[in-house]
Amino acid sequence: MRREFQAVLAPEPENRHDPNAVRVLIADRHVGHLPREEAAAYRPMLERLAERGRRGSCEAMVSGRGGSTSNIGVFLKLPEPDEGLAMPDIGRRW
Repeated sequence: MRREFQAVLAPEPENRHDPNAVRVLIADRHVGHLPREEAAAYRPMLERLAERGRRGSCEAMVSGRGGSTSNIGVFLKLPEPDEGLAMPDIGRRW
């Protein structure tokens, strides 16, 4: 299986494990979090977008195989933190 989506990145200030947590949503479903170091780097930009009523997004690919032993991964095309996340076409190519 391989499908492309638009992922939304949302700050998660209520996360008790990491105050800089960034939630990854695909089709309005929570599919994971950015790693701690990436979350800390992207968080300021995401907060600036939220102040303007916008959400950060990037292209995402869900890939893997289903069945009795599901192995599915989510791969994000994240730009550099200072490049922006508000436009769906920003990011590195696969």
